Amino acid sequence: MSEALPNVSHHILTKLITEQPYIQNIITQNVDHLHSKSNTPDDRLLELHGTLYRVECIDCGEASADRNLYQHRIHARNPVWSEFSLGNREIKINPDGDVELPAGTSYDNFDIPPCLSCGSQKMKPKVVFFGENIKPFVTQQAERFVESASAVLVLGSSLATYSSYRLVRLAHQANKPIGIVTKGPTRADNLISWKGEVGCTPVLTKLYSNLIGT
Repeated sequence: MSEALPNVSHHILTKLITEQPYIQNIITQNVDHLHSKSNTPDDRLLELHGTLYRVECIDCGEASADRNLYQHRIHARNPVWSEFSLGNREIKINPDGDVELPAGTSYDNFDIPPCLSCGSQKMKPKVVFFGENIKPFVTQQAERFVESASAVLVLGSSLATYSSYRLVRLAHQANKPIGIVTKGPTRADNLISWKGEVGCTPVLTKLYSNLIGT
C-alpha cells in the first residue's frame, strides 16, 4: 500500500478544492492516505478511520509518528526479523495483507520500538480497527464538515459502516441535498436526492471538464 498513488479521481477532487471552490471539504473512509498524496489541504481533509501512514501510542495517544520511520526503528531493533522483509526468509502474504510466518517462529524476542513521548510499547497503526470507536474529536470534526456544507456528495461508498452512514443521515435531517455516485445499493438510498450507479472517475472527469473547461 505504501507504493499506491492517487488516481484521476483524487487529483480532480483536490483541484475542485484548490483551483475553484466547488468542494468545501472531504471526509474519507479510506486509510490509504491517497487524498493527502494528491495534495488535498490538511485542513480540508478528514480521514474518518485514520491512516496507515501514521503510528499511534495506545497509552498516551501520541499519533504523529511517521509509519515509514517507525518501520526503520523496528528493523534496527530486530535485525533477524528484517530478513523476512528483505526476502531472505520465506513468508506467505495473504490477500488481506497479513503475513504467515514459518512454523516455529518465536515472538518472544521481538523488540517493539517505544513511543517517543511516553516510552510505552503499546503501539499500533493510526487506524480504527474493528470493534474500536472513532475518537470523539474526529466525530465532532466530521459533524462540523457536514453542518457547514450546503450539500453532500458521496463517492464510491456503500455507506455500510455506521460511522459514514450517520453523517449522511445528519445531512438528511438538516434537509441538505444528498447525491451518491457509486455502483450498487447503499445504506442511505432512501435518504438521498439523486443517485448515479456509475464509476466515479468518468463522472468526475466530465464534471471537471464542464466546470473548468479543460
